[in-house]
Amino acid sequence: EAEFYTLDADERRLRWRAFKASILVPLNRDLSIRLFEGLFWGHVLLVPEELPAFDAVITPTQAEALGILRYPLGGSFGDLDLLARRAIRRFDEEGAEGVRRRRDFVLAGHTLAQRVGAFLGFLTDLAERRCPVSLIDDGTRRGLVAADPDRPVLVNRGLVIR
Repeated sequence: EAEFYTLDADERRLRWRAFKASILVPLNRDLSIRLFEGLFWGHVLLVPEELPAFDAVITPTQAEALGILRYPLGGSFGDLDLLARRAIRRFDEEGAEGVRRRRDFVLAGHTLAQRVGAFLGFLTDLAERRCPVSLIDDGTRRGLVAADPDRPVLVNRGLVIR
């Protein structure tokens, strides 16, 4: 993976475009930026079922529309292979329209700049005491929720900030 980051931008784009599907493999049940990179490049994604941060960012309805397929972390390689084949089939069936739908989803609010900007806005409001917050602790996720319901959800290793 370190080699990937030494490539020039054109070569990196060529590599992302070479795939129809990608798998998200979290190291610590974290939500990797790879999720949004894969969607941006139009991939049909394979995402673990046991990923609470994912569910806080992408609804089941959105996941279905984006073609995201879920897999159990304890599943077999054979099951994962079948799911990967299903992902490639879905990519082929949806074609350019599916690629556009996934890319548009990212561009509508999930680029790194947008996520960092929303996070910094939340921290600024919090520091200036402009947004009362309450604590979320529902057993699967913990975090702070701002009083403003229009604030986008931000997630980092199970910490949900809205």
